[in-house]
Amino acid sequence: MKTMLTIGLLFLGLFHNAPALANDEADVKFIDSIKALDAFDDAVVKDDVLILWPNPTTQQFLNFERIGKVLCGQHQVNGFLVVWLMDSSHYRASKEVKMLESLNCLAGES
Repeated sequence: MKTMLTIGLLFLGLFHNAPALANDEADVKFIDSIKALDAFDDAVVKDDVLILWPNPTTQQFLNFERIGKVLCGQHQVNGFLVVWLMDSSHYRASKEVKMLESLNCLAGES
């Protein structure tokens, strides 16, 4: 009886957490899809911020407003409120972190 109760609670826990696990998997796929682009070397979501490190050879050609509009369209699904585009060229040259652009995903919502 005790074993059946334990198994039942385990299954209940799995089904209860299934949406969170699916969301985590979707978040990983979203970040991996950004990293797969030639335009970006790295991407991570930390504390409601999507931090992007562009490829240094292409960052000067990126349209940050357009990128922000596309990515901010995903902010509710992937749990970020702001997109930071970092200066990869500056970082590689000086090891100093510098932001190129900060895009507020809530600014367009009313």
